[in-house]
Amino acid sequence: AARTAAAAGGSRSADSGLRALRALGARCAGMLPFAARGVACAPVVATAEAEGAAPVRRHSFQGKHGRTKRKDERALTKHPRERSKRMERVGAHPVHNWHGEVVGSAALDKRVWGRPLMIDVVHNVTKWQLAKRRAGTASVKKYWELRRTKKKPHPQKGTGRARQGDYRGPHMRGGITMFGPRPKDWSYPLPRKVRRLGVQVALSERRREGRLLIVDSLEPPEVKTKVAKEFMERVGGNKLLLIDGALPDGAKGGGRESEAGVETDDLAARTPIMQQLDADGKAFYDASTGRWAGELPEPSEGLVLACRNVPYMKIMPPQGINAYDVVKADTIVMSADALRYVQVRLTRPILRRPKHAEYSGTLGSVEEQGFPTGAPLGGDGSA
Repeated sequence: AARTAAAAGGSRSADSGLRALRALGARCAGMLPFAARGVACAPVVATAEAEGAAPVRRHSFQGKHGRTKRKDERALTKHPRERSKRMERVGAHPVHNWHGEVVGSAALDKRVWGRPLMIDVVHNVTKWQLAKRRAGTASVKKYWELRRTKKKPHPQKGTGRARQGDYRGPHMRGGITMFGPRPKDWSYPLPRKVRRLGVQVALSERRREGRLLIVDSLEPPEVKTKVAKEFMERVGGNKLLLIDGALPDGAKGGGRESEAGVETDDLAARTPIMQQLDADGKAFYDASTGRWAGELPEPSEGLVLACRNVPYMKIMPPQGINAYDVVKADTIVMSADALRYVQVRLTRPILRRPKHAEYSGTLGSVEEQGFPTGAPLGGDGSA
């Protein structure tokens, strides 16, 4: 550009050449590149400056860092994971009965229900689940496995046809299949923290969309398919995921009623969520083994019988909750007992089992199994 301006000016001085260059830059209006990496460039000023008007800023350059971005622009250009790291504050969620009436509220933990949307995490967990459940039994027969005659189709010479060895070749009808599928294991490892995070993100997105319904009890008034259909029409949605599991009396501590005579749901709404989760974790899990105390919660038999003939109503115990089923369902319906179990399971610390010890599968004491004292073993909350 300087050589062009010098050639245009002929015998002009250096100052006239610079003025010509500046006029050329004003006509280009912001198309000039950086003068040099690391050297700050002055903003391009329009020709109105020469006429005495206020200068018009076309761009604002900051040397090697490029154009200065606005605050909202910087937020949009960040990576999606950096864009929304913080968890949302989640308040109490209303609790309904079977007929849709509000009967109380339940405290929700933001670590389970307040996660920001992370599509990549949910995608990875869902892909891991679908790969892990593949049977991997598809198989074609190899050459030595195909039971067919080994007779030579025709003589080697004299027929005018191409020479053939037997009927088992891949080019023969009924022969082998080259490079066909063979039995294999499609599963691959995925960190337990990622598995748990995928479930938390999926549940948080369903709550954010208003597709979470908490019911005090999922025991239908009558064990009939008609009652289940009416419940589905009242809730709305094409696909329902019913998560139900009554906690055993031993795990509850005081049963359905607390010692003070207050219902468990009302007491939980008044108790801070962290204290409630800590109390539930101590009540649900055995301190000596770190495993679930008593029998695992299972859905009520009346609910299973009433919903088994209704399509798109899937019933699941709380320990079986996973990211794939949550994403696949339109609405999540969860009982109050299942909510307590899910929140405790998805917030307990993940501790790695010591390498020098092997768990024999029996619920004995920690010392008998060879584990160090005070190290829980279970509660990873994976899908």
